[in-house]
Amino acid sequence: MRTVNDLFESTVARVGQEPALISPGGTVGYARLNADANRLARRLVAAGVGPDTLVAVAVPRTAGLMTVLLAVLKAGGAYLPLDPAYPVERLSFMLRDARPVLLVRSSRVSVPGAGVPELLIDDPAVAATVAAQPPRDLTDRERRAPLRPGHLMYVIYTSGSTGRPKGVAVTHAGVAALVASQAAQLGAGPGDRVLQWASISFDAAFWDISLALLSGAALVLAPADDLLPGPPLHDTMIRNAVTHATLPPVALSVTDAGGLLPGGVVMSTGDAITRPLARTWSKGRRMFNGYGPTEVTVGIAMGPINGDEEISIGRPLLGSAVHVLDERLGEAAPGEEGSCTWPGPASPGVTSAVPRRRPPGSSPTRTGPPGPACTVRATAAGAGPTASCSSPGAPTTR
Repeated sequence: MRTVNDLFESTVARVGQEPALISPGGTVGYARLNADANRLARRLVAAGVGPDTLVAVAVPRTAGLMTVLLAVLKAGGAYLPLDPAYPVERLSFMLRDARPVLLVRSSRVSVPGAGVPELLIDDPAVAATVAAQPPRDLTDRERRAPLRPGHLMYVIYTSGSTGRPKGVAVTHAGVAALVASQAAQLGAGPGDRVLQWASISFDAAFWDISLALLSGAALVLAPADDLLPGPPLHDTMIRNAVTHATLPPVALSVTDAGGLLPGGVVMSTGDAITRPLARTWSKGRRMFNGYGPTEVTVGIAMGPINGDEEISIGRPLLGSAVHVLDERLGEAAPGEEGSCTWPGPASPGVTSAVPRRRPPGSSPTRTGPPGPACTVRATAAGAGPTASCSSPGAPTTR
């Protein structure tokens, strides 16, 4: 198995001169992004960041945000993404609960009462120190300990549907299979442009990032106001010639599909999509539907849809498995409704450990099977485990 760093650095070696990030601030190539992240990573190592240590990141959606996330991973750490648009109370809760070793933020973002050491990335003194670091890739000798796929990659807080948000810790272990599945079905690569739409505090943001930066495509970044469903989102996608986008049905339903993603790819996640909406968006482009609980590496199943047939979450991603269980927790018969679950810690992407500095059972917690309750319908043997999204309680992604 390979880490995000392995996959990203091999991509840089192949397409170093291709654009990696496209934003209102300009275009950043792969070679420069890699060098900038390497320099910052060395500063983070000096600040105590290493494998299984958590770094909170509060930076606006800019090229700088991607540099920081990559730098945390290159240092061996795991990132706790803090969306600056979130209420201050929620950001403060996540910091208190997760107890990161460091908060990396920009001067445009304030998190009162953080209670952890801070690194202000746009402070002139910090910027000068970072700029003086070597641009080459880090090795395990330079990290505080060797980095392995079983180490933490990020911690994402769930929406708190049970009353209190909980941190879900995910390792690098499932990334290689995720990237292979994206390549096999979505086919992004050099010359393509992937929209980064999801909030950075959602695991879906990593789907956007991996689809672009681990394939050689360019990641399109835009201010939150330019991503609002409807005309702003439509105009942003046209202006940036986006070829791949992952959007929830609520955004698709109020955004005009005309002129968008010609010959490209759109993926629906986050809620059940209707057949009429799928029919509209599948014209002139390939369309997919997907499912993935937070406890795995973003996704666990996806498949093509066109609105002419029953909507399905498709087949398991490479290295994954999905099961439909009846009330007795046995395999549901074809056509029978049940609950969706997936194998335990042996599965790629299901978190296998919380940070080693934490005692067992402390937060962020690791959650695993059985999965969240959702109404699904089993299919005939050999057809692959699929699920209907047309009934109440249909499976969703976050």
